[in-house]
Amino acid sequence: MNPSHPAPPLPQLLPFFVYGTLLPGQPNAHLWGSAVTQMRPALFPNGRLYDMGNFPMLIAGNGHPIRGMLVEVKPEMYDPLIRRLDELEKFNPTQPQQSIYCREPHAIQTAPEQHTTAWVYLGRDAYTAGKPEIPQGDWPAYVAARLADVQAWWRHFTSLFPTSPND
Repeated sequence: MNPSHPAPPLPQLLPFFVYGTLLPGQPNAHLWGSAVTQMRPALFPNGRLYDMGNFPMLIAGNGHPIRGMLVEVKPEMYDPLIRRLDELEKFNPTQPQQSIYCREPHAIQTAPEQHTTAWVYLGRDAYTAGKPEIPQGDWPAYVAARLADVQAWWRHFTSLFPTSPND
């Protein structure tokens, strides 16, 4: 960032770009509850999506478009929802460097030549070492054949990750 040209302030209530288990028909879609005001297809312009077993992890850069949805939520439900999503993604806003996923604002393509800024939960390279990349960047299409197994796993999970990638 150029200090003489600071980044513009972020809108208070950014939408979310989701690409995995928070999508419709996926195991964590229920977490949205009645908070959603609009959900529409969108693309993360340049990333790599990895198969972590029963959920994906997105790494920004050096890749291709990642398919997902842009989700806008009711202002009065925003704070409890963002806390719930941060908990799911193991993101601690007070210690982002020690979080498994980081919630970061990114430009998201909503249509050809149209972009908006949204929160995206991005993973860390250390966690994706040795994991298969999802070639088309489309989690629902990739996991469709084993969705029942993924949903069963999510009903019983206790934690996404150990506290460090080496545990």
